[in-house]
Amino acid sequence: MTTQTSPITLIALGKQKYINLTTFRRTGAAVDTPVWFVRLENTVYIYSDATAGKVKRIHNNPQVQIAVCTMLGKVIGPTVTGVARIVTNPQEQARAKAALDAKYWIARRLLGLLYGTSRLLHRSKPAEPIVYLAVMPALPPYPEYGEMPAAEAAGISPATE
Repeated sequence: MTTQTSPITLIALGKQKYINLTTFRRTGAAVDTPVWFVRLENTVYIYSDATAGKVKRIHNNPQVQIAVCTMLGKVIGPTVTGVARIVTNPQEQARAKAALDAKYWIARRLLGLLYGTSRLLHRSKPAEPIVYLAVMPALPPYPEYGEMPAAEAAGISPATE
């Protein structure tokens, strides 16, 4: 699958239910995981158990790839490279949670009910804490220079003479 980062690719993500999140082990081996997500502006948010392997891998190597996929993880669209981080800002966490709840409202409620019932019946340990991951797409190469100048990447237009 080709690697591509463009506004059109990001817009197409918002209409899908699943993306394949590719994280990388310390050895460089790729690990694919189909996940629910939501796109807010130019950031893709994903939630996960704090102890999940993908969270540990992102902590060690924030470079990721995302692509539209089926529920079973079969990639059906272009791959977007990006940089992931664990969201620590409470307001950003609340925005991500609200957006994910709105997009997957019935499925998230049913899963919450199932997990709660399972913990009650099996008297298992408390639920793992949830973390939110933010994936920012990598900037595409600047055609004339190989990379986009820092000022332009920050949204500042170049001065005209």
